[in-house]
Amino acid sequence: MAKELKKLRLCPFCGEKPVVWKITGVWRIGCNNEKCLWRVVTRPRDEKIQAITAWNTRPLEDELLEALVTIKDIDETSEMFISKEKGAIEFAKIIAEQAISRGKEQE
Repeated sequence: MAKELKKLRLCPFCGEKPVVWKITGVWRIGCNNEKCLWRVVTRPRDEKIQAITAWNTRPLEDELLEALVTIKDIDETSEMFISKEKGAIEFAKIIAEQAISRGKEQE
């Protein structure tokens, strides 16, 4: 079984596991968390792998995670940042580390 069939990414809005279902011959994946503000669902797909690929494809989220990795690695002594922004840099690093660890958990 392909890796894509084994691992679904969590809901991008609430972080809960998605549900997968087939009804009237088409596959869908979506968030079933009643507390999720968005409760997104994929468009109907003929094949399960197509639904999984659609659910797991998140180019903006992936790009943001890559940017956060870069932020995490910023040297605080860099001339790009002035000392009064040190708190913001520390905060950005903490956020980056949290996002990176969540991203690794989903791999």
